[in-house]
Amino acid sequence: MASIEVNKKAPDFELKDFEGKSVKLSDFQDKKNVMIVLNRGFV
Repeated sequence: MASIEVNKKAPDFELKDFEGKSVKLSDFQDKKNVMIVLNRGFV
């Protein structure tokens, strides 16, 4: 896994939201804060 440095631009990536729509990090480029929650599922 690649490491990310502090104060560097995050790499763009694309994931599906809970409705199955594709969402890219770059879609939020003009926003000040972005919170990403990665749920690995329930066991």
